[in-house]
Amino acid sequence: MKRQLLVVDDEQSSRRLLEFLLAPYYEVVCMSNGSDALKWLNEGNSADVIITDYEMPEMNGVELVTAIRKSARLYDMSVIVLSSEAPNALNTQFSHLEVKAFLTKPVDPKSLFWRVEESLGQLVKF
Repeated sequence: MKRQLLVVDDEQSSRRLLEFLLAPYYEVVCMSNGSDALKWLNEGNSADVIITDYEMPEMNGVELVTAIRKSARLYDMSVIVLSSEAPNALNTQFSHLEVKAFLTKPVDPKSLFWRVEESLGQLVKF
């Protein structure tokens, strides 16, 4: 059984690229904003790893991760944040939210796979 990833990004091209890269190895669910992702999670759905964009309308990455960390059921979910900003610039905003990794867009596929596998606790060579 494939592990499930939740990809949250408002850019359709980014969602399609991530799904294309990840779908051969994982079950991938895509959402276009943080509000829809949080609603999906609060309906009882779950993901082994959440990959979210930082800048999105309605609910950005910080707001999504904050809501996840406030939920007892969702708290332990691993989160990877994607952004066109440098990772150091995001550390301050996410420092208290226990994010597994920050990746810069455009995403390097090897780095993405490595971070997902690290988050799952099963480093595998692709």
